Amino acid sequence: MDWNFRKGGSPPTPMGECASHRHCTFFLAPNLKNRSSCLMTKEEIVERLKNLKKIDKAIIILQRKLKELDNNYNHTSLSFEQKISSSKVNTTEKKLINTLKKKDDITRKIMTLTEEKFATTDLINKLEEPEEWLSLRMLYLHGYAAAEVCKEMKVSKATLYRARDRAIEHLEAEVNNSYDRLGFD
Repeated sequence: MDWNFRKGGSPPTPMGECASHRHCTFFLAPNLKNRSSCLMTKEEIVERLKNLKKIDKAIIILQRKLKELDNNYNHTSLSFEQKISSSKVNTTEKKLINTLKKKDDITRKIMTLTEEKFATTDLINKLEEPEEWLSLRMLYLHGYAAAEVCKEMKVSKATLYRARDRAIEHLEAEVNNSYDRLGFD
């Protein structure tokens, strides 16, 4: 996934859609018809969780671009009292349409990233063990370093990593079991 927006990259789009489960939008693989291609490994889930840290930064960058587009468009360029001469090429109109298209595209990207974040947060919230839930939220959602999480939770790094690993296993089971509930064979 390309998360380098400053160099013109774009955020990922949801990989699949499921009307029954919001988290499936984020976690489903592209080919929904073949269940074996939909299963996710622990490594893929960890990668998605790591990308979660980057979503907030990406949204901020996109919001800045949106604000920049608003500031670049001069709303007072045309006065209602001015006569508008018609020509074959209306550059002002083209610039406005182009700006609106860019704003729509950026808004869609922000919505996609926000949906991904909410879907992942919802999935993390399904964890039943408080230690697992807290470890994932602090490490991936809030971006704390492992040492900070250990200090807050008053546990050793080994205990933290065990809780994280158990949580990832539970997420893997939750994601892969959702395919069973949806009827994929």
